[in-house]
Amino acid sequence: LGIGKQLTLACLDRAKNANVNCVGLHTSTIMEVALPMYLKLGFSKVKDIPDIGGAPYSIFCLEL
Repeated sequence: LGIGKQLTLACLDRAKNANVNCVGLHTSTIMEVALPMYLKLGFSKVKDIPDIGGAPYSIFCLEL
């Protein structure tokens, strides 16, 4: 339905309006919809972090 994308874009708009330089998040390859969406929006992988609940996670950042 695109709700996740709409929420993410709303967060990015708020960050831009607050003059934030970078938005960061953590996500996992198990997030089969979210991870590709973040990459399409321009987020870049910064580094891997320890697994959470046995799932691999990484930090991503989007420069605004």
